[in-house]
Amino acid sequence: MNLSSFFKIDNTELAYQLFETQMLGGDVDKKYRYSVNKILKECTPKGDTYPERQQVLLKIIELIGDPTTPKQRFIVAKAYAWSRAGYRDKAIYYLKLYLNNPLYKEAYIHIKFNVDDTPEKSKLHHLSEMYGYLGKAYMGEYDFDNALSAYEYMIDKFPEAPPAYMGKCEALIKKNELTKCYNWLLDCKKLPYYKLNKQYGKTEEENWFHFTINRLLKDVEEKINKGYVYRPRKNKK
Repeated sequence: MNLSSFFKIDNTELAYQLFETQMLGGDVDKKYRYSVNKILKECTPKGDTYPERQQVLLKIIELIGDPTTPKQRFIVAKAYAWSRAGYRDKAIYYLKLYLNNPLYKEAYIHIKFNVDDTPEKSKLHHLSEMYGYLGKAYMGEYDFDNALSAYEYMIDKFPEAPPAYMGKCEALIKKNELTKCYNWLLDCKKLPYYKLNKQYGKTEEENWFHFTINRLLKDVEEKINKGYVYRPRKNKK
């Protein structure tokens, strides 16, 4: 029997509520609690205490079916992005489908990542997060050129966020462009976010951007000095 018809609930919202169980601090709406707990129980292997995460993600995807709305595309894209390596091709497809269509505003419009964030800043943070998932999926598929494009888009839209720099650095290393990477990181030290001050953090420990760039520079410099060459595994592209 279809859960939505039996409990008179919406499958899209049920899928979204299931997602809440996979997030730290997530809270399920009481209207959906019975249905969510039933699904979680079905996804829990016999003898185990916790549901099998991949089974929960697949159930989320099943509940949505063919995504046609921003919310549905967001849920399916994120579910595949969180899935195991065997689902990377679908993650790439649905992340691109989401990013090339109207965004799901409720995913970011009421969220402030910093006290002074505007709705537009929250949107850029959301875009950065989703492109980060896309870059990671491309990296896993050894498609370093497309991964690099995703991380560069992140940097363009949300330049103070260190994860994008970490991703771009990894992509350049795996393209064996270490000198290019090193020189680019040196240029990053000229960015305002790198400065130690009251706005961005007075110490390296307080300023995540400053700390990240220095750590990446050290790592790339060591690789250059050792003559590091990245060689993908033979069974990959």
